[in-house]
Amino acid sequence: MIEILVLLWYTGKIGKIVEAKGYKPGKYKWMTAGLWFGGEIVGAILGALMASSSSDAQCIAYAVALIGAAIGAAIAYAIANNLEPLPGYPLPAAGTVVAELTPAQKLDELQQMMSSGQITPDEYEKKRTEILSRM
Repeated sequence: MIEILVLLWYTGKIGKIVEAKGYKPGKYKWMTAGLWFGGEIVGAILGALMASSSSDAQCIAYAVALIGAAIGAAIAYAIANNLEPLPGYPLPAAGTVVAELTPAQKLDELQQMMSSGQITPDEYEKKRTEILSRM
């Protein structure tokens, strides 16, 4: 049960990382869960093969499975962390605490970006629709 709670927290963290770069978090959360469970399954198989003649085979298999899950989680974090931000999503300066903007603030910022020519009216409308759909 604790493992599932950790996974839920971790997928939320990955979602926030990619969302701050302009990506939709859903597929990256699923990717994180897939890498977690995939790593855990591969780890369990490897652990079972390594400990087949040991009296503590189940404990060893479980420990190696958890290591596999951690490796999968680390891969998901590396992928999310290394994504380039989409146009119009500058990265904050190092050490800056980023507060979550309200939808109204996001829409104001988007309007300013369109007014200054940073994005086209089509890009504005697409992003505006996306922000409103999350409300």
